[in-house]
Amino acid sequence: MKTLSEDKEAIRELIARFADAVTRFDAESFAPLWAEEGEWVIGEPMSLTINGLTNIKTTFDQIVCKWDFFAQFANPVLIEIDGDEAKARCICEEFGINSKSGETYHNIALYLDKLGRTDKGWRFERREYRYLWLDDRPLSGRIFALPKPIL
Repeated sequence: MKTLSEDKEAIRELIARFADAVTRFDAESFAPLWAEEGEWVIGEPMSLTINGLTNIKTTFDQIVCKWDFFAQFANPVLIEIDGDEAKARCICEEFGINSKSGETYHNIALYLDKLGRTDKGWRFERREYRYLWLDDRPLSGRIFALPKPIL
């Protein structure tokens, strides 16, 4: 049986892996973070509810992989664990640039998570993304290629 500290660290790792997969446009790393019947809710202004792992993977490709550059930063996480279920909350910041369309994206949002322990570890059963602030003014800067991951 895992200790409370080990469980909390595993959930922090899951959230970090989510942000890493999004930043690297890595659907293969993104999909295993979810329960098979997971639900991904993205609030206004997108207003999407995606149910099931297959649909979550398709949506990942549609909304994340359209960017030339995308980065998500998951800040400190608050976690409550009750047996094999957990709730987590973290503030995220995201930046995106689509060179082809000229679209840019910068926001701060709150992720509200419901997680379940599986035989493969903790998985997202539900992630709800609530925008707190959105700035769609043009971003300046240059895009550099992502290095190959060392993990």
